[in-house]
Amino acid sequence: MRLDRAPITICFGGGGGYAYGFNMGVAEGLLDAGIDVSSWPMIGTSAGSHAVASIAHGHRFADLAPEWSALGQTINRPIWIRASDLSEACYAGDPLGGPYGGVAVRMLTYRRRILWADEVSAVDYTAASSTVFPAARPHKIRRRRYIDGGFRSAASADLAPAADLMLLVTAFADPRQGILGRAGRWQARREIPKWERQHGGRVIHIGPTDEMTEIRMRGVRALGDIELGRAVYELARPLGRSLADRLRSDHPGLLAACTKMA
Repeated sequence: MRLDRAPITICFGGGGGYAYGFNMGVAEGLLDAGIDVSSWPMIGTSAGSHAVASIAHGHRFADLAPEWSALGQTINRPIWIRASDLSEACYAGDPLGGPYGGVAVRMLTYRRRILWADEVSAVDYTAASSTVFPAARPHKIRRRRYIDGGFRSAASADLAPAADLMLLVTAFADPRQGILGRAGRWQARREIPKWERQHGGRVIHIGPTDEMTEIRMRGVRALGDIELGRAVYELARPLGRSLADRLRSDHPGLLAACTKMA
């Protein structure tokens, strides 16, 4: 999919239920402050792709938390899971189209690819982007198998569409969060300048607060723990409201342009 340059684009990072809560908290905080981003160009990786699909189709965190809870119970079973089970429960029947999608890794080439909503369904791009192999079986789309985009990057900010401003939303970007936090910070510092050089835009990076870093995610099975996400969600909504104030103060022209495009 080829997109025209947008005023503002959003890139959501991954990290299980924790990241889903963070991403949705920021987005709903913006909405609380009167900024609806559902029509803006968005990409997401893993849980970030779920945030993209949820926002684009009008779902709130509370709407889909029960489905994530059911996923957490499935992860505890000693068998392969299907990432598409969660996607089908959340997005089955959602329409195609829109300037948004999820980043997945193709197994054959181990290269990242954005699966856009005008090419595949919300079920497919979220399932492909969040298939944590080998805990979950690869997701197949037209003879091609995909796994979690997080195997290559927590957010793939360098793949975000061209825009004057990118909002990079990553739940893991602090060394106090262990290996995920260290990796997320390193990747963001590497990908942000690359995107800026390519598109000539600016970036606002929204990462975890001190209070959030005290909420620990321990082990792979904790990826499905939506209660962690719920705790982070409550802390992230004020971040979204603060971000709205910053956008209105520093980038009123870009906000106005987004409103005209909606």
